[in-house]
Amino acid sequence: MPPLRSIGHVHGACLPSAAAPSAGMKKHVGVLEQAGLVTTEKVGRVRTCTLGVRRLEEAAAWIERYHHLWSARFEALDTVIEALKRKEEVDGRKKRH
Repeated sequence: MPPLRSIGHVHGACLPSAAAPSAGMKKHVGVLEQAGLVTTEKVGRVRTCTLGVRRLEEAAAWIERYHHLWSARFEALDTVIEALKRKEEVDGRKKRH
């Protein structure tokens, strides 16, 4: 099977025409079809898969929203942790004196 050139390569044969698709491959493609991420078209013995770009864009937007949310929360947590470390250092110095 030729390697996927890039994510921008959105249209191509799922399998070479000489290869028999495995049950696992059919199952994976079926799941992607149910999610609306790919569509397949069978012409003769060749099955062609096309990525559903709109659905991928929707998924990317959803991921991006949560990425920003969690990044902000982790940054706030880092700030709290750093403040606690500084407080421990100061408190430790006071106890030694």
